Amino acid sequence: MAQLAALLKKKGYNITGSDKEFYHPALSILKEAEINNLSSFKKENITKDIALAVIGNSQSYTNCEVQEIESLNIPYTCFPKLLYELIIKKRRSVVVSGTHGKTTTTALTAWCFKTAGFNPSYFIGGKVTQLNPSLFQGEKYSVVEGDEYDSAFFAKIPKFTFYSPDILIITNIDFDHADIYRSLEEIEEQFSRLVSSVPNHGFIIACIDNPTVRKNLATWQRKTKATIITYGKSELADYRLLLRETKNNKEKVEILTPSGKDTYLLGITGEHNALNSTAVYAVFKEEGLPIDALKEGLKTFKGVKRRQEIVYQNQTVLIDDFAHHPKEVLATVKSIRDKYPEKRVIAVFEPRSNT
Repeated sequence: MAQLAALLKKKGYNITGSDKEFYHPALSILKEAEINNLSSFKKENITKDIALAVIGNSQSYTNCEVQEIESLNIPYTCFPKLLYELIIKKRRSVVVSGTHGKTTTTALTAWCFKTAGFNPSYFIGGKVTQLNPSLFQGEKYSVVEGDEYDSAFFAKIPKFTFYSPDILIITNIDFDHADIYRSLEEIEEQFSRLVSSVPNHGFIIACIDNPTVRKNLATWQRKTKATIITYGKSELADYRLLLRETKNNKEKVEILTPSGKDTYLLGITGEHNALNSTAVYAVFKEEGLPIDALKEGLKTFKGVKRRQEIVYQNQTVLIDDFAHHPKEVLATVKSIRDKYPEKRVIAVFEPRSNT
C-alpha cells in the first residue's frame, strides 16, 4: 500500500493515510514520497472531499473509518483492483503466481524485461535494490506478483483475480494461508479459475515438478484455450533444468528447451532459483524476445532483500531470509549448504504466520 500511495503522489494526487501504526519500510517509503498526513484510525480523518478510498485487506467493516466512508458515500476500492487500473490495463500482462518463489521470480522477470529495454510496469512484493521503487508504471509489458491471499473484506477473492494475465507463471501450489483456506483443494480451485482466465493469445508456464501442478495439468488443459508450457527437472518438462553449478556466488545453469540445450549464468544461487530462472527463460522464448538480452539480465540480477540476503560477513556469514513455509525453509537451507559446503549451518527460525 505504501508503494501505491507513493506512485499516486508522484502522479499528482493528494494522499492521506491511516493505520494502527506506521513501521519501516512502509514509513520510510511514505516519508521519501513526502506523504506526511498520516494518522491512527479516527472517524474524523474521513471527509466529504475524498475522491477515492483504498481499503487494505487487514481492515473489516467494523473499522470506524470504513463505516464513515460508507456513511458519506465515498467511492472505495481495494489494492489489486487499483493496481490493475494503474499498471496492468492496456499492457501485455505477465503474472507470477504460486505458493513459493513469487517475489524473486517477479523481480527476476521484471529485471530481465528492463535490461532488455522494454521499460515494463511492475509490482514486486519485496524490496529490490535494482528495481526501486518496487511499484513502477511503465510501457508495453507489466510484470506483477500474483498473490492468492484475499483482497478486502468486500472482495473475498484472491488478489490475482484482478490481474487478467496474458502470460501466467505458476511456480508451485501448496497449502498455505490457513486463516482463509481450509484445504489445499480450496487453493487449487482458485488457481484453476486463474488458469481459465488466460486468453487464447496468451500462455501458461507451470512447474511440472510440483505434485499439485502435475495433478491439475489435464484439467487445466480442458479449461483454457491458452497454451500450457511446463518447466522443471522432470523429463516431461518442455523447459528442463539439466545441470546447475554454484561458483563465485553465481549459478551456471544448463537447460534443455524445445529448440535444444542452452546455458547461462544466474546472479543468485540455489536450485529453486535455477528453476525460477528457467520459467523466465521460457517466457522470453515463447514470447519471441531476445535471449541474449535475457541472459544479461539473469547474470546481473542481485536478488531481493530478505531472500538469502547477506547482512554480515567475516569468518561467520549471517543471512536473513523471509522463508516461513516449511518447503521454503527447506529450499533456503539446502541452497545455503550448496553455497557454503565447508561451513556449519545454524538456522534460527521464528514461526509467526498463518502458514
